[in-house]
Amino acid sequence: MVKLLVAAVVVLTLMFVGLLWLVAILANITLWLPGGVTLALVLGGVITLVWRRFSAQKAARGLERALASQAKVQARVTRPDMRFEIQQMATEFDKAVRAL
Repeated sequence: MVKLLVAAVVVLTLMFVGLLWLVAILANITLWLPGGVTLALVLGGVITLVWRRFSAQKAARGLERALASQAKVQARVTRPDMRFEIQQMATEFDKAVRAL
């Protein structure tokens, strides 16, 4: 549903920009207005995408830290005979996280 709404907003924005350019050209209005509006819309979209990307990366780092701390707590409360195996799994997990 959200994808459909985003697609509708994009299509309506493109139609608005196209209409703005058409009116500016047909009415012999300076092209600064449609150019500025187009630039503002493009910059707004780029800034939104970059902001979401950084927010997602920050959330992923927080999740990785939480999982690592939870693993350390679990490793401390395990039976002594299983600690070596758990340390090996933690090492493999850390390698996998770093590979991402």
